Formats: sequence, C-alpha cells, structure tokens
Amino acid sequence: MIGKPCLPCRVIECGRKKYAETLQEYTSDAGFNTSLYMVPNDVGCYFGGPPGVAPEPVQNLDKNKFAGRWYQHRIDKRQYSFQGGVNSKCASNLFTPKTDPVTGNVYIDNVGSAQIGDNVGSDKFKISHSAITPAADGSGVTSVYFPPGDLFPNSPAIKASEWVVDVGGDADGKYEWHIATDGPKYNAMFLNTRETVLKPEILQHFKDYIKSSGYWQDVVEQSQPSNCKYASKAPAQAPAPAPAAPAPPSKTPSPGTLSTSIWVVICLVCLVAGAGITLLGLRSRVSSERSKSYISLADSNA
Repeated sequence: MIGKPCLPCRVIECGRKKYAETLQEYTSDAGFNTSLYMVPNDVGCYFGGPPGVAPEPVQNLDKNKFAGRWYQHRIDKRQYSFQGGVNSKCASNLFTPKTDPVTGNVYIDNVGSAQIGDNVGSDKFKISHSAITPAADGSGVTSVYFPPGDLFPNSPAIKASEWVVDVGGDADGKYEWHIATDGPKYNAMFLNTRETVLKPEILQHFKDYIKSSGYWQDVVEQSQPSNCKYASKAPAQAPAPAPAAPAPPSKTPSPGTLSTSIWVVICLVCLVAGAGITLLGLRSRVSSERSKSYISLADSNA
C-alpha cells in the first residue's frame, strides 16, 4: 500500500508525550499535588486540524494509469448530500490527459456525471466538467479547477485541493482502485474503482484504511444500479475547463530608464513650473511699474 496512514498516529503519539511531559514539569514546579485525570481522546479527534495530520498523498501517481473511467462507490456524507443524496446515482468520472494549447501545461480533463431520480437508465445526466492539475513532483497532490457556473448556477470559478492517498490493483495496465481526500483538512473521502460492482476485498481495504487513519466523518454508499448510464463527454456548449494561464510578470524598468508614464508626469510638472515662473515674472513687472508710479506721484506732490 502506497499511502501511509500510520504517519498521523506517530505524529499524535509524539505530541501526546511532549505535552504530557510539559504538564508534568509545570505541575511539579508549581507544587501541585492533586492527581490529574487524563481525558481519553481517540485518534479521530485530531483530524480536521493543521496540515501534516491527514494521511500523506502517494509519492508517485502515474497519470496514464490514473486515466480512464472510474465508478464511485463510497463518499463522505457531506459530499453525498451536495451531489444529490439518495436521488443521485450512477456517479462516475472520466479522466482524459490533455495539454493546454495556450500554456503547454498537462492536465486531466474530468467529465463527472450522475443520474438523478427517474433519469437513471436514460440519456439524461447531471454533469460537472472540471480540470485536474497534477503535482509537479509527480505525487498525489492535485488541484481541481471548476469553471464558473459548473457546480451550481452562477457559481464562481473554484479551485479545490484533492489528494490521492492510496492506489492499487491492476486493471489492464491501469490502477484498479484509488482513495482520494480533500488534502490537509481531511474532511472529504472518495473510493473509486474500475467496475460498477465493488469487490469485497477492495471494500475491506477501504474500511481498514479509514479506521487506521482516524477518519471520523460518516461514509455512505454511492449506488450503482445495473441500468446506469454514464456520460462520455461534456455538453457541446461547455467550455474546456483547462486552468487559466498565470498572469504575466509585471515589467520592472531597468536601471537608468524611465517608463512613458513617468516622462509624462515630468513634462506636466515642467509645464506647471514654467507657467508659475512666467506668472511670477509678470507679477514682479507689474509691481515694479506700480512702484515707479507711486514714486513719481510722490515726487510730483512734493
């Protein structure tokens, strides 16, 4: 198993020992001699906290083995309700590796589909068309980009964290199953496989995994009736959800050069200064003429 659910347990045990020693030292120095009751906290109490507590992502995620059709079998109750609850069935994802023609970045095009209520077995789907950006280091740390209006009417563009924390099996050269979470928060949980019927051994492995990793949320079954249909492409009007290209870096003027806007400001300052000097000169000339007239008038009156 690639995932390491035991890591959080080691972190917690180290934390417990550290704080227990600190408390013991403090109470001893303070002369506190009353017995202390240590409140029992299950490992699950520590999850949902700071990064580093949740299970680690896999170290190597092969994009080609990750590609293809996935069927969702288990999901946390909160995500299940958001997707439609008991009315939502036949949840599936179709992963297709692609390259953004603008940026050259490699991403995974994800067509997620489900059938709601009486639409099960028909050609009507609820579709989410997103883009998954793999980690640069090849690990299971990925991010999912949902374009505007994808999750619900008028929804903004949303970027969410998703970690692939465990993969396994072999299905025609691809991963047979994978477990994914929402990363450090460890709130969301997904189990996807290559078949519409969940194998008992995969289910048992999943149960063991969430127990050993201290996952505390309720997990429910995502129904896959035998008459399900699955979307193979997004609606024609849906835009390609490739993540937007990063904004170009701002240009910094090289030493000894000034931008056009700065020269415009300097010229304006020069014009204002010139007008001020001219006005001052005129005032000085008028004052001088007035002084001469006053002197002449004084002379004539003398």
